[in-house]
Amino acid sequence: MSIRLAGLLALAVCGLAWWRPRIALHRDPRWTRVLAVAWRVAAVFVIAASPLLWQAAVLVAGGEYVSQQYGWRSIPTGIDLLAPLLGSPVHPGVAPLSRRASPNRGSPRV
Repeated sequence: MSIRLAGLLALAVCGLAWWRPRIALHRDPRWTRVLAVAWRVAAVFVIAASPLLWQAAVLVAGGEYVSQQYGWRSIPTGIDLLAPLLGSPVHPGVAPLSRRASPNRGSPRV
C-alpha cells in the first residue's frame, strides 16, 4: 500500500467519522428474493473458481506474479505522440503515410 493510498483512506475515515452519514435500510420483499438468489450465485462462482483463485493467491503471495508490459503496439518507439495522427502502419488506407513518417522503417511489426 502506498503512502498516498493510506492518506486517502485515513481522510475518508475521518470524513465519515465527522459527518456520520445515516443509512436506512427498508426491507422490500422483492429485494429479499433478489439477495437470496445473488448469494447463491456468488457461492457457486466461488466454489467453481476456487482452484483458479487459489493459484492466483499463491502467485501473488509468493511474489511470482508478473504483469505484462504494455505499450503502443501499432507504431515504433519514439513517435507515440504522433500515433493518433499517423494511424496504424498496417492499415490499408493510411499505411503508406504512416510508414514514410516512421523513423524505424525496417523494424519488424508486432
